[in-house]
Amino acid sequence: MPSLKELNDLLRDASKSLDLAAQQIRDTPLEPRKENITTIGKVLAEIFKLKHKIYEIEPELMPDKLKEKSKYAGDNIKYGKVSISAEDFKEKGEIGKAIQVYEDYLKTDPPDFFKDMALSELKNLNKIESSEN
Repeated sequence: MPSLKELNDLLRDASKSLDLAAQQIRDTPLEPRKENITTIGKVLAEIFKLKHKIYEIEPELMPDKLKEKSKYAGDNIKYGKVSISAEDFKEKGEIGKAIQVYEDYLKTDPPDFFKDMALSELKNLNKIESSEN
């Protein structure tokens, strides 16, 4: 009979593989991208639920980073919404609107980590926009 630690390790590895698959779907022509990535996201959410059940039984298996409350929890949520909104515009071919979403976000003076991600996305979107003109 496998231990909870072994199961936890398998679920961790599965999560990493699914995360990589979602990244690859984003960068390939497998359509519908958004729906496919959402499906993987739902599977990951179920895996996380299982892992939390394991942590209830064996709390020592919980990674330290999950034991601490993130000081950027609100910023994570905010950036996630910005990213999804911009991606929706991008998928519709409305690159200008996607750019505007990130520019508006940057006006809110986000933490440097999120600012850097937004600037990177803006750079990519500007390349797309300039290649279309």
